[in-house]
Amino acid sequence: MDDYSVKTGQEGENLVEDILTKVISALGLSCNIFSNFIFPFESVFGENGYMYAEIDKLVLTPFFIFIIEVKNECYSKADYNDTSWILKNDDEVSNPLIQNHNHKLAFCSEMSIPREKVITVEVLLKNGVSNTQSSPFTNDFVFGIEDFEQKIGLLLASTDNDQLDKTLLTSISDISRKYKDKTDTHIEKLKKAEKRQTRIRRVIGHCTLQRTDIIVCNKCKTGKLCFREYRAKSSEAQIRNSTHYLLGCSNYGKSINCDRTIYVDKDKDSTDFLNLTPVTIEQRNGWGDEMKTITLLDHVSELQATINREKAANEQLRDQLQYYKAKAARAEKCKELEAKLKEAYNQIDSLQNKLDEEIENNKKYKKLFGNLFYRKKK
Repeated sequence: MDDYSVKTGQEGENLVEDILTKVISALGLSCNIFSNFIFPFESVFGENGYMYAEIDKLVLTPFFIFIIEVKNECYSKADYNDTSWILKNDDEVSNPLIQNHNHKLAFCSEMSIPREKVITVEVLLKNGVSNTQSSPFTNDFVFGIEDFEQKIGLLLASTDNDQLDKTLLTSISDISRKYKDKTDTHIEKLKKAEKRQTRIRRVIGHCTLQRTDIIVCNKCKTGKLCFREYRAKSSEAQIRNSTHYLLGCSNYGKSINCDRTIYVDKDKDSTDFLNLTPVTIEQRNGWGDEMKTITLLDHVSELQATINREKAANEQLRDQLQYYKAKAARAEKCKELEAKLKEAYNQIDSLQNKLDEEIENNKKYKKLFGNLFYRKKK
């Protein structure tokens, strides 16, 4: 990450924290904010079986926890269901919705918190694309800077029948202090995980392993396989050693001393790697489908949707009224025309009668010559 990205990212996070502080103070809420909250979580990609996750803003209320991801970037392509988004400069970056969802899963797993108690929020300060999509994740909200202040207030003010365990604040505070200086380690582990995923794609052709997955050792059955690096020559012709990757058991060098080794190398057999069965974070926690948590924002949004539906229905009724009024006016006009037509027919009948009388009268005269006529005798 370059200095400019770090600077703009920090500016965005500072702006969001200022808004959070303002909203919490204005509403008189009891909240705790943790910035750049770092915590470890189990992962096959960690050398010791663990990686770190960093949450931009972690907010605790008496009822819920909010995990907020801030992005101060402008996108040219940002489909909520895509794994990657495209910046205006054509750089490819991770989808922040997926990133924040994985943070939530890791956090809930490590802290033993029901997912329904943790709500994720992505703040796209310079989105650049239309923000009309729906998040693919349950209990997840995507805001722009224009609506963040109003909507985050409704979320933070939400209540529930059950409050959070009061010891949770102490646990989170302890973790925050313990890992507050692990930013560089977190970034280093993140880069290594990306390299390992890239190596898998090159060797295997694809990578289905998630960073929240673990793999139980299929030899000792108690240890966990995790990635390790080693230096070696890829061939006899190679002058210098290069970095290679393998999966080793966490019990290696311990009392069990399991030496299970699985190579991820194009020059070695990949059968063992392909036959591995990862254990997902959902499987480890026995999670099924996450239930929807109804927040104050959901209530207000539903009320607004009802109002909009009523407005649309009223507009439809208004259009129908205008239509029938126009139809009635046309009907009235038709009655007027019918009366005039009837009057015209009556006039025609009167004229026809007069004409008939004239014809009958004309039959009583006989022409002599020129304009001279004489009346016939009866």
